[in-house]
Amino acid sequence: MNRVKNSCTNGIDEVQQWYGYEREEQAKLGVLTRSPRDKAEREMSERASQVGSEEPRSEREAIVLPMCRERRRVRVTCTAAIVDAWLALPRLNRHFDQRVADRYAQTMVEGYWRECNGDCLRFTSNGKLGDGQHRLDAARQALQYGVAITFDVEVAIDPDVVLSFDSGRRRLPRDVATMQGLAPWEAQKAAQAASLLFNYECRQAMWMTQAPGLFEIDAYLRTHPEISRSASFMKALNLRGVPYPYGLAVAMHTLFSPLFDPSLQQFDVLAPLVHALARVEQHRQQRAVPHTVQ
Repeated sequence: MNRVKNSCTNGIDEVQQWYGYEREEQAKLGVLTRSPRDKAEREMSERASQVGSEEPRSEREAIVLPMCRERRRVRVTCTAAIVDAWLALPRLNRHFDQRVADRYAQTMVEGYWRECNGDCLRFTSNGKLGDGQHRLDAARQALQYGVAITFDVEVAIDPDVVLSFDSGRRRLPRDVATMQGLAPWEAQKAAQAASLLFNYECRQAMWMTQAPGLFEIDAYLRTHPEISRSASFMKALNLRGVPYPYGLAVAMHTLFSPLFDPSLQQFDVLAPLVHALARVEQHRQQRAVPHTVQ
């Protein structure tokens, strides 16, 4: 344990030392005076530049990788020392949201995380973490459960392009269903139903503040094709004035339609049950929330 702790501490100290040097300008000719810390910076940059496109050969090479001045992409399997050292770097990033990191960590531990999908951790040419702070914190949490995550890492990126990161529209749950061949309306309702049913089956409550991720919804829809059939059935009914969300209606139809003769096609029989179950579940959730004494 002490060996791991010392390795983490040494990695953070080395990164902080690299950033701690101060340059002094010489008055004559405007020449920059080299200090011992400049030498340390140059040596660390040279060591980082020796890392090829393959996975770094040692933990130390991975720790100093963000100091590399040459643009390159490598693949790194995270350890506690690597994650702690990288998270200790200055950041050119958004506000850190712990809830996002916790959601990523749960996805990693549950086995739904997809490694090396082309979306990499990115460090700028001045050694700052430009993209990936939530993923790194999630990887740190996953290591506590024995799950080591591998990332593609790109270094020496121009700091001026950081604002262009994540500027496209993010993928939504309905996009997952659309990619499985569903029409837009059915895709949206099937994705909503899959989210509710996944939480009910795996987390024992339909209404959760933490929604399942895209990979969980994708896997759940593929293993439960009856959700898509229920969404198509609801679309064909063309109901008006339904007192509950269509996604909930699709979820309830998926759960209870096996109890009825499918040839009857009578959703009217299920409608009161759907409404009653929704009210019961909402009431149960309200009772589960502790009341604050005024």
